[in-house]
Amino acid sequence: MNSMPATVCASATVCRRIRVRGQVQGVGFRPFVYRLAQELNIAGWVRNDGEGVDIEAQGAAKMLEAFIARLETEAPPLASVTAVERPRRRRATRAASRSKSAATARRTPR
Repeated sequence: MNSMPATVCASATVCRRIRVRGQVQGVGFRPFVYRLAQELNIAGWVRNDGEGVDIEAQGAAKMLEAFIARLETEAPPLASVTAVERPRRRRATRAASRSKSAATARRTPR
């Protein structure tokens, strides 16, 4: 799991954005997230910010659910997790998806 946000979720995996709130900075929480992700074969990134820890994780659905559950139940001893949030992602409309695909497609020279 990287510490920089650069992951793009592949269609064959489930991708979740996760926000962990509480005393989760300066207590070994990011290394814990990394080890847990490695154990469960989860890819993505983790970073601290002003609101706690921000995570993007991708992998098999069952592994992601286990990962999210264990973030709270197995946190480092000095951590105090007050919330594990999964913000909902809005689905892109078909027209928006086509528009984005057209805008990012490679143009071939004529």
